[in-house]
Amino acid sequence: MIVFISALSWYTGYEIGQFKLRHPEIHSMGDAGELLMGRFGRELLGLGQLLLLIFLMASNILMFNILMNTLTNHGTCTLVFGVVGLIICFLGALPRTMDKVYWMSVICKFGRICAILFRINTSPAFLSVFVATVITMISAGVESKGYIPIHATTNVGFRDGFLAVTNIIFAYLAHVAYFGFMSETEDPRTFNKSLAMLQIVDTVLYLVSAMIIYRYIGPEVQSPAIVSLNPLMSKIAWGLAIPTVGVFSRYSFVPTY
Repeated sequence: MIVFISALSWYTGYEIGQFKLRHPEIHSMGDAGELLMGRFGRELLGLGQLLLLIFLMASNILMFNILMNTLTNHGTCTLVFGVVGLIICFLGALPRTMDKVYWMSVICKFGRICAILFRINTSPAFLSVFVATVITMISAGVESKGYIPIHATTNVGFRDGFLAVTNIIFAYLAHVAYFGFMSETEDPRTFNKSLAMLQIVDTVLYLVSAMIIYRYIGPEVQSPAIVSLNPLMSKIAWGLAIPTVGVFSRYSFVPTY
């Protein structure tokens, strides 16, 4: 499933890139909708893009709640953490472009590996989440309780199966930002190289982390996988992922600019 969705995501991303090169005046899904279907298309795709980004941000705030509850041992009401996360995301979203955000993204979170471990999509994250992922895999191996039966297929209910598939789809849902990113690059023709690197790296990370974590934790692995670790390692892994909140907030709102 991961490989199939990765290939589909790569192809559709390539098509978006070609569309942008032919129509450089396009900067968002709303602009593309207007070109294809007039004002109705602009409102339809623009609203769809806005709703997607709202739910992405809600997912990011949920991740922040889980993170803070883990680090503080539920030190206060989750609603308080939610408000704090909202304020951080709001402040991070005030800049309306991605100028100078590259190094922040590399340090914080520009690989969508967080979709597997943290149940959010993103598109911005690499180093901090990559390290957190490696720690999760190592900890899962060290804490392994021995032989765990592994099944290629298993019987699951509709809810669990649907959630598993949509989590993978969610992890490859960066297309909403492609028009905006290309508009700010010095040479949009290099987009295909960036897309290829993104798809190869994140697919390898998804596959490796999924197989290792499932091998050592088994079918009882929780979502997000970090909460399946012992309390100390869970706190360490979550702590490394703290910088993701601010960078993701910038990503979420730039595509609507």
